[in-house]
Order: sequence, then C-alpha cells, then structure tokens
Amino acid sequence: MCDMYNTRIPELLVAAIKNADAQEARALFDDADYCARKLLEGLISTGRLLSGMGDNLDPSMGELRSLGDSIAVTAELVAGFSEVVEAYNWRCRTGEIREGGQHA
Repeated sequence: MCDMYNTRIPELLVAAIKNADAQEARALFDDADYCARKLLEGLISTGRLLSGMGDNLDPSMGELRSLGDSIAVTAELVAGFSEVVEAYNWRCRTGEIREGGQHA
C-alpha cells in the first residue's frame, strides 16, 4: 500500500475484500468498480471545466487548497477501489473464489 495516502480507506477496502466471503467479495468488487469509474469521470469533468474557464477564473488560495485536497482524496478513493478490483481478480485467478461470487 502506498505511503502517500492521507486516509486509511484504501488499506481498509483491500483488507475487507481479502477477508470477505465470495458473495461479499463480488458485491465489493462491483461497488468498487462502479465508484472508481464515476470518481474518475468526475475528475475528468472537473479538469475540463477548470481548463475551459482559463483566465476568467480567479480562485482564492483557500479555494485552491480545498480543490487540491478534494482531488487528492478522490484520487485516493480511486486507487483504493482499483486495488479492490485487483484483489478480487487475484482471488479469482488463484481459484480462491470463482468469478460471480462463489467459493471455489
């Protein structure tokens, strides 16, 4: 797990999927995959909006800090959700669980 995270959420998500039974693991996989995609879409949209505003935007330092913190936490969540997806796929590849949420 990366040392650069501000929260323990990615670590806890990975621990949860590693210890989940097959059905719980599948549900967590589905949720993590969905959340990661939607958070990435939000980051992309935010970047495009900010880029389009260009010179017309004059944010305060507080607003910039807040935006930076928000982007960092969003990136942490995306990383955590991505690690959950990887952990689920690894459990399937090793035969610990079958794809679809059943024990092997």
